[in-house]
Amino acid sequence: MRRIAVVLLLAACGCGPARGPLSAKDEVRRVVFEKGLDLLRESGMDGPRPVCLATRVEARGRGFRVEDPSPALVRALRGAHPLMRQASECTFTDDRAVRGAFGLPAALMWVDGVSVGPGIASARVGYYVEPLYGADFRCGLRLRERQWRVSGCVLQSVS
Repeated sequence: MRRIAVVLLLAACGCGPARGPLSAKDEVRRVVFEKGLDLLRESGMDGPRPVCLATRVEARGRGFRVEDPSPALVRALRGAHPLMRQASECTFTDDRAVRGAFGLPAALMWVDGVSVGPGIASARVGYYVEPLYGADFRCGLRLRERQWRVSGCVLQSVS
């Protein structure tokens, strides 16, 4: 009975093991999302918040139009960060705030512009918490010992 409860809990939260390997671009996105979380924490964000993940974001009126990452990428990230969600599961209020599950304050994070070459890659990562609290970066990656590692990120803009 306990085993069934654990399986149901893992299925409900999306925290179970990733199913199959990620594509090359999704593996780069995973590493860059992780770096984005570090950048968001370094910005001074208070406490753990839900993070709404997207692979494309467009400002639209008072909200955002978002494109969700692949389910495999979300599963891979939720394994280490259970508060992560697809951006379409979040809401964007009239005052341009981001809300996660149960209306909790959240952050919107995106990785786009992914380019992968032999042994090198680049991508843009950005986050938005509320008006006047957001930034985006261009990151470079290198493939070392069969793992992508961020070699550096350059700030592109601040809002």
